[in-house]
Amino acid sequence: ARPAKTADSAGTVIVISDNERAAHLFQRYLDDYRVLVAADEREVQQLASTEPVHAAIFVARSQQEAGDRLVKGVAGLADVPLFCCSLAGGETAGDELGVASYLVKPVLRERFLAALDRVGPHVRDLLVIDDEPEVIRLLTRMIKGEARRYRVHSAYDGEEAWQFLQTSRPDVVIMDLMMPRLNGYQLLERMRADPTLRDIPVIVITAKGLDGEVISASLAGVTRGKGLSIGELMRYLRAGLEALQLPHSAPAQPAAPSG
Repeated sequence: ARPAKTADSAGTVIVISDNERAAHLFQRYLDDYRVLVAADEREVQQLASTEPVHAAIFVARSQQEAGDRLVKGVAGLADVPLFCCSLAGGETAGDELGVASYLVKPVLRERFLAALDRVGPHVRDLLVIDDEPEVIRLLTRMIKGEARRYRVHSAYDGEEAWQFLQTSRPDVVIMDLMMPRLNGYQLLERMRADPTLRDIPVIVITAKGLDGEVISASLAGVTRGKGLSIGELMRYLRAGLEALQLPHSAPAQPAAPSG
């Protein structure tokens, strides 16, 4: 079992998953709870025997498995509220977009920072664009945790980013593709058509692959035809955890828009 890095006073949540990326995802998004990770029911029972557990999240490979687990339950957690969800997705290279890197959510810190390093040592000013404040908060925290001093600007859709680019020229743009008003594809087209912006390196971090496959999540009992985004899934989980009135530490606030 892998321990969490959260406050001792926070409510304890066990994430049941043998997927390392999923484990990191939940620990990052639910950082105001004490999140423990168990790969299987044996590890669950070990953790539950040593300390109180307030809630559990079972991460399935499909909606069917999530639904089955919701009925079956988890050994050792008979009296603990159980959330069941599924994560699914794939990754496709973004060469045809002409971007520096193409990453699919959920992205690990190491992969994101490696993509940033590949842009070059000159990078200081960054523009992060995503319509989900949770994503901007996570990326900003990853960036500011580095020894190199970066200046991070944020925008919550393509139109806001375009207005920022009219007066500023960041060293790199980090963007989602699926956004309201002006999406990432349209913003890239505008940048490529502008001689002053076309050479700015772009890192795409998105929940949609170029082949059209949606990287989606579902929460058993709360879903829809096309699935939930990662941000929506985490909001549902957080609402459920807060309904249990678990103790938790104060979460960091999303970065305010700048520029």
